[in-house]
Amino acid sequence: MQYALSEELCEMSRAVETKAILEQSEPSLSPTMFRTIFGGLPAGVSVVTALDEASRPIGLTVSAVMSISLSPPLLAVCLDNSKYTLEAIKRRGHFGVNFLSGRQAEVSNNFAFGDHDKFAAVDWAASEHAGVPILKDVRAHAECAVWNVVEAGDHTLIIGHILSGAVSEERPLTYYSRQYVDLVFPQSFDRAGAAEGGSR
Repeated sequence: MQYALSEELCEMSRAVETKAILEQSEPSLSPTMFRTIFGGLPAGVSVVTALDEASRPIGLTVSAVMSISLSPPLLAVCLDNSKYTLEAIKRRGHFGVNFLSGRQAEVSNNFAFGDHDKFAAVDWAASEHAGVPILKDVRAHAECAVWNVVEAGDHTLIIGHILSGAVSEERPLTYYSRQYVDLVFPQSFDRAGAAEGGSR
């Protein structure tokens, strides 16, 4: 057991040293250009919710949500390391992802700014399995159990195993070039499955 622990500590030390070397030797994009690149890509808007240690509802607005795996069903959200919601998710082990509808720009702003009681202005209900907050009138939602946690710079990637979810007929809320926009859906698309798996 002592030998295995020693080996694990050595591996961790080598990983830290490798990271430090890369940070010193590799060029790095400026924060301004980083924001410009990704600000030019339309993104869905979601509210990630959880319960704190006192079982009070908490949450914040995010745009970095992605699907990871179909079997098992996994998604990932990316959260700022300084956010209280991140620490609550890691402690409690469950969270909700509320994909906002096109009529919920005010809900997005409500959860994006300030330290007020963000749930006082919205209708919500507890999720089916873990009791995390699910907002009403959203485009879709997913209830998740933490599958893995990956630290990446000033943010942390939370990978969640989707326990339950639902989708409505609402159009999604989209953020592009620092403003909310309304997507125009195409009338037809011959290669409907291209975005999901490619041609191979």
